Amino acid sequence: MLKINFSFKSRKLEIDIISSFFALILVTALSIIWYTYRNSTQALLNLSQDLISEVSESVIEKTIAPLTIAKSLSELGSTLIKTEEDISIDNQSLLNYIEHTLRIYPTISNYYIGSNKGRFLQIRRLSDKPTYRVDPSRLLPAPAKFAIRLIDHSLTQPVESWFYLDNVGKIIESENISKVLYDHRQRSWYADVAQDREFRWSPIYVFNTNKKPGITAAMPILDENGRLFAVTAVDINIDTFSQFLQELRIGKLGVTFIINTDGQIIAHPDPFQTVKADGDEVSMMSIQDIKDKHLNTAFQKYQQNKNSKFIFTHNDIEYIAYFKTFPKSFEHKWLIGIVVPTSDIIGPAVQTQKHILLISFIILILSIFLIGFLARRISQPIMLLSEQASQIKNFEIFESEPLSSHIYEIQVLENSMAAMRQNLKTFAKFVPKALVKKLVQRSQEVRISGNIKKLTLFFTDIQGFTSVSESYPPEKLMSHISEYFAALSEIIIHQNGTIDKYIGDAIMAFWGAPLNDKHHALNACIAALYCQKRLDELNRKWESEKKPILITRIGIETGEALVGTIGSFDRLNYTALGDTVNLASRLEGTNKYYNTRIIIGEQTQREIRDEGIVRPLDKVSVKGKKASVTIYELVALKNGDPSLLPTKEQTNLCSQFTVGYRLYLERRWKEALKHFEEMLKIFGNDYPTQLYIERCQQYLKEPPPQSWDGIYHLKDK
Repeated sequence: MLKINFSFKSRKLEIDIISSFFALILVTALSIIWYTYRNSTQALLNLSQDLISEVSESVIEKTIAPLTIAKSLSELGSTLIKTEEDISIDNQSLLNYIEHTLRIYPTISNYYIGSNKGRFLQIRRLSDKPTYRVDPSRLLPAPAKFAIRLIDHSLTQPVESWFYLDNVGKIIESENISKVLYDHRQRSWYADVAQDREFRWSPIYVFNTNKKPGITAAMPILDENGRLFAVTAVDINIDTFSQFLQELRIGKLGVTFIINTDGQIIAHPDPFQTVKADGDEVSMMSIQDIKDKHLNTAFQKYQQNKNSKFIFTHNDIEYIAYFKTFPKSFEHKWLIGIVVPTSDIIGPAVQTQKHILLISFIILILSIFLIGFLARRISQPIMLLSEQASQIKNFEIFESEPLSSHIYEIQVLENSMAAMRQNLKTFAKFVPKALVKKLVQRSQEVRISGNIKKLTLFFTDIQGFTSVSESYPPEKLMSHISEYFAALSEIIIHQNGTIDKYIGDAIMAFWGAPLNDKHHALNACIAALYCQKRLDELNRKWESEKKPILITRIGIETGEALVGTIGSFDRLNYTALGDTVNLASRLEGTNKYYNTRIIIGEQTQREIRDEGIVRPLDKVSVKGKKASVTIYELVALKNGDPSLLPTKEQTNLCSQFTVGYRLYLERRWKEALKHFEEMLKIFGNDYPTQLYIERCQQYLKEPPPQSWDGIYHLKDK
């Protein structure tokens, strides 16, 4: 054996390497954790302050704007009344102005004028299902949108008349009430203004007409001698304040609200925390009444210390509170209140630190093993090579001079140098590169990401599946639906589709991601036709086996969508989101209106116009989407698999139906009716044809207005 010269200053290189790297990684990790937490927390707090300030300014602006408009409208309307006689239904200029105001400003529910002598004129917006005043059990005609109320107390026998107008201002119904109970001169909006002879805002109260919170702007009307002879007033619904507060949420649990100095809630993101009902009585809620008790705590602390920004604790939860008063130019003593849990502000920083700490701990543990492994691979081979060298040296005459060194490993290395040079390649084998690469790969993390791509979305649903599931044994139903899903899924995948998810008995799939597919629309349509063809075969088999048949509806649309990996830290999903996804889903459900099995949107129709056999079904406005879309029934394809080619009857049906549909859109309903009736004789009981026969007959009997654009509004999903 080789004799090694030791001294008390010697130490193992393995210990030096492990301790040095451990200390370096530990100090680096702790420094990064401290620095990122400190800076990210401060940055989030600064950002939250800026965001809160912007939100408060936005709330004030959006609150004051409609009230300012209402005040101006009241003032402008008063200029149209010069004398008592102007308060009349014959004052067309006044009526036109008020009707125009109600149409343009949906927040205004009532506009009314009352005089000293007892004349009263009111125009109000009607509810969705208005009734007659004399007989509330009778509904007014559907076109009724506005009501004019006329009362004249100057007569010996007061008269109250109601006139009901459609959306263009035409009187379609009227009625008289013999017993007049309402006298505006006894109301606060009139009496207060008549006494002070100046513009007045009412307190916030619940309107008796629609049970919604609101405020009244009242303006005096003076004659040429400066004497008050009438008052004009406007009712403004303030429930719209709650609507825009819902869009201004700070954090997950932050609440923005409007309150007056008396503690009365003016607006809250939850409209049910603005008004309360006690039997038939509806009134405004105070801050003490609402279920968000931490808001009451915040308001009480603000009342005590008058600090605009402060931190408080409620039920062991820490919150940041911010209050800001409306400008002095605003007539009301209102406040903007914003209350946010501090965890919503600095929570991301805390969560990030937890992740960094966890990752750092894992890296530290892995580093200890890795460094120990590397250190042992450095020291142990040297010892082995040294032993081999000493063994060789024991059989050879050659001797090397011992090197004076305080490091134990260096002493061994120098004594075994010759052997280490000869075995350098062997030493390299002790640290395989593939292992390092594998460790590096394991340190990578899949991240949430996505991008906008043009896709074709595909939705299926089984008609009447609820009835099937209720009448069929669960164990048999599971086997039955599994066979159904297997058949359709195989077709979708074979046509390069990506199955996103199974939703109950429905399938959501898309084409164009993750792999690019320039024929995504055509492939989706091919898959739809194959699915229906395969289902026809399965339904024949199931019928012979006494199993329920499954009729499937399919909706397809093409357009841009956000596609990528979404989800949470511990669970991810590759999916598509956006308006195109929603529209494709709606198109699937639209099949039930036309008794069809495959409906495609107009974007898909454009993509396959040279390949598909389709017929236009309708121009619809689906629920949840303002713009209309032309929908088509996919019947067959012009080329490809012979089983998907159209029959002569299908081609003729699509062609003839398209002609009739164009006549229908051109308001040529008599010609369209004749055309569709001839089609019915040729093609039999085609449901869309029967549907358009009924529509044509209806429009010939009761023609729609000139503004009719052929759009059919679907009320259900």
